[in-house]
Amino acid sequence: MLNPEFRSQIENPAVPKKEVPKIEVRTPAQPEEPKVKQQEKPLPVSPDSVVKKYSPEAIREQIRDQAELIRMWASENNLKEGEDFRIIEGIKEVVGEEASVAPHELKQFFVIIHENRYRQFRDYFTNRYRDEMKQRDPKNDARLDYSWGGRFLVGWAGVPFDTVAASSIEKMTIPTHHQEFKKFFRGKVGFDLPTTETLNPQLKSMAEKGLLAYQETLTKLREMKESQSLPEDGYGLIDGMVHAIELLTQAKSGNAVEELPETLGDTMPREMRTYADLTYNAEDIISLDRVREITGISIPDETRIDKIFERFGFNRNRMEELCKDFSDYIMTKKDLGLI
Repeated sequence: MLNPEFRSQIENPAVPKKEVPKIEVRTPAQPEEPKVKQQEKPLPVSPDSVVKKYSPEAIREQIRDQAELIRMWASENNLKEGEDFRIIEGIKEVVGEEASVAPHELKQFFVIIHENRYRQFRDYFTNRYRDEMKQRDPKNDARLDYSWGGRFLVGWAGVPFDTVAASSIEKMTIPTHHQEFKKFFRGKVGFDLPTTETLNPQLKSMAEKGLLAYQETLTKLREMKESQSLPEDGYGLIDGMVHAIELLTQAKSGNAVEELPETLGDTMPREMRTYADLTYNAEDIISLDRVREITGISIPDETRIDKIFERFGFNRNRMEELCKDFSDYIMTKKDLGLI
């Protein structure tokens, strides 16, 4: 039975305002923070075990293992690779070896799913796949992290992987529903989703005022890694800081981000991926509060990329729930034959 709330939203173009509960920030690309005693900072750990766990070789082996699980289930359900879905085991298979990518993008894989099968795959990932991964390691707890176009990432169990709903697997045609999400967002929160025209000047100013502070902080994190005084969650923060520096370096040109078109082809330019990171995925941006706790270095608020939404009085942690609601909304429209 279709959710009556989404049927109502579809029949009435005006999206009702509804308070979205705050949720816990989750960043699949970062290692889980170790448990510590109250009022104690995480203890430093030997980098050897962390580096081995997140080495390119270990990640590639885990990707092959998880991809095989997905292919086995798909085969059992008469789903054909290349027609109903496609697994891309590395981002450079589609963007090219010379393309600029963020560090976390090299530590995940991608599953393209035909939009008619997207709900079926979602149910698989939250049930059988989750159970199978937990059997392999009790620490695995596969969960979904929603983003643009109603799509989701599957994380917290092995190597995270992004999924996307495509209208054609063969042609790699991917609807983004970006303009519809902008209307949905405004109806929920009362202001417009930040645009390219808003973000590029803002990011350029941040780069001019704060890039040096970001670079100094990264140097400190790397020094702590070399001296084996970095807590385990700091390894993931290094990637986040590298990403922030690359973003702000590009922002100096005034062209760091570009909004999503209504349809994507076989590639998504770096500027569009950065726009998605700062808007749809805002809750996953590196926590500069945690960086300050570890390094003792404070980055000025006016240059913090994790505070962009605060300028609108909006808690970025709400983006996850908004994107999840929009995913349900889009799938319901698809079920009703409205898209």
